[in-house]
Amino acid sequence: MNGSTFDEFLRQRSMLLNAGSYEEAKANFRWPPPGEFNWAVDYFDKYLAETATNPALVYINDELFRTGDSRVFSYPELRARSNKLANALSDLGIGRGDVVMVMLNNRPELFETFLALMKMGAVIAPATTLLLPADIEDRAARAHFKAIIADPEVVSRINQIRDRLEKLGVKYFITLGKPGPGWLDYYELTSGKSENFQGVRTKTNELLLVYFTSGTTAKPKMVMHTHSSYPIGHLTTMYWVGAKPGYRHMNISSPPGWAKWAWSTFFAAFNAGATTVVYDYSGRFSAANHLKVLENYGVDTLCAPPTVWRMIILEDLTKYNLEKIKSFVSAGEPPESRGH
Repeated sequence: MNGSTFDEFLRQRSMLLNAGSYEEAKANFRWPPPGEFNWAVDYFDKYLAETATNPALVYINDELFRTGDSRVFSYPELRARSNKLANALSDLGIGRGDVVMVMLNNRPELFETFLALMKMGAVIAPATTLLLPADIEDRAARAHFKAIIADPEVVSRINQIRDRLEKLGVKYFITLGKPGPGWLDYYELTSGKSENFQGVRTKTNELLLVYFTSGTTAKPKMVMHTHSSYPIGHLTTMYWVGAKPGYRHMNISSPPGWAKWAWSTFFAAFNAGATTVVYDYSGRFSAANHLKVLENYGVDTLCAPPTVWRMIILEDLTKYNLEKIKSFVSAGEPPESRGH
């Protein structure tokens, strides 16, 4: 590995984590130079998973919320689980430069998939699970997906256009469980696979992510990001949200198909070596439930869009102990004007 990009990434990360003021951070920050850099291999696997002692992910869904429990994943565990998926996808024939549509809710498998595809040198095309069949087909026609990894709730919509997607080049359809003929079971694919994966040597200017804008004023546009623009670029997000090693960071955002999930839940938290706290709720947003999550799961830093803040301040905040929170940040736009 040409260590110059990675070494400078670590230096700039350390400077931002330890800067005593904005003026100091602004004066001393330098973007790492271009070169070889695969964030998931060089940083997550070989650095974070070897050095971090706090969990990587605390996951809560509605059932866990009701019982006060959570599923906790360490950095080494996410490394191993994503390596198993990377091996499984590689065995199918998915590889460097292949575009994979990811339509998963905010759950551990989403984190594993992001890491695995990054390690493989594949291109991640995140999408909200709310897309209609016509939206999925349009994205497939323009982004040229080789595979789709989807939540079970999306399967019936994809099946409506399955033949057209196959003609557009989609070869593999993967979901969480056994939905029926023509689909691969995520869990069966990863079962028995090795927890070790070599990883691909990517360059900072190689394509990593393809997002689509929300399309509120015109047809959704593709927005492309590299192995530099998001993994390295969101060192700045790490700084602004105030995440630190060992902190618990929570980002309340729209479905993971929108870019704010990558900015804050994934890259900002992990760039800091923090623990990302995820509340994967169903149904309508509940400010009261989220305030209980902040209190019960010890969140240190919180990021949320203006629409969420407007709902939170309507609650009786004296009912909750939020003294542990060190930083509150507003980011993103109301859904009707969201973009990337």
